[in-house]
Amino acid sequence: MSCSSASFCFRSLRGSHAVFSLVCLLSAQGVRAAEGGGSASFKDHPHPPDVKLADPPKLEDPEGFSVIVLGDPQSYVKFDMNQPIFELQTAWAAAQKEILKVKTVICTGDLVEQNDLLIANGGTLYEGKNNGNQTSRQQWESVSRAFQRLDHVYPYVVTTGNHDYGKESAENRNSEFPKYFHPERNPLWRKSLVATTANAFGSQSMENAAYEFSDKVWGKL
Repeated sequence: MSCSSASFCFRSLRGSHAVFSLVCLLSAQGVRAAEGGGSASFKDHPHPPDVKLADPPKLEDPEGFSVIVLGDPQSYVKFDMNQPIFELQTAWAAAQKEILKVKTVICTGDLVEQNDLLIANGGTLYEGKNNGNQTSRQQWESVSRAFQRLDHVYPYVVTTGNHDYGKESAENRNSEFPKYFHPERNPLWRKSLVATTANAFGSQSMENAAYEFSDKVWGKL
């Protein structure tokens, strides 16, 4: 799903007694970096930016709760000047914990555009492709930095996509994901992370993981 600019949508699913709400932050696929543009970052700001929405999401039922879903970060992290947009999204998500009674944040994968490129945009091989100005390491570091805003705040769930494997689109099963996302990173995973299984190389990692959340009305989720 794509849109011309970052946007928000709000959905509610009624259970037997309460409302479960899903807040989606849709990926802004249309955002492109201007040539020669510099990068900016919110990493030095101690508090989340003050994001004001004309029609902010709200719970329909005071006994309900929310889950925030983040779309593919790849289009943000592959350009340096787009990276703060995703940082803004995770900062907003962190600030909504009490307002929307957020249980967790789920990222649907494709954390990076290319998993294993040493030269931004593939070097001369991809000349004119304009598919990013960041190396794979810079992309992984950017997405990891954005999720630091959710460490110690939520037992968030990060999944992988095809771009998180191989060179740039699952040419093999190699991934940098385990280096940046591991159980020790976020203390809140100790209770919600209930199982992992081996990856393609036989190593236990959070690439394949099960999480459990609980609610007084819905029970275990």
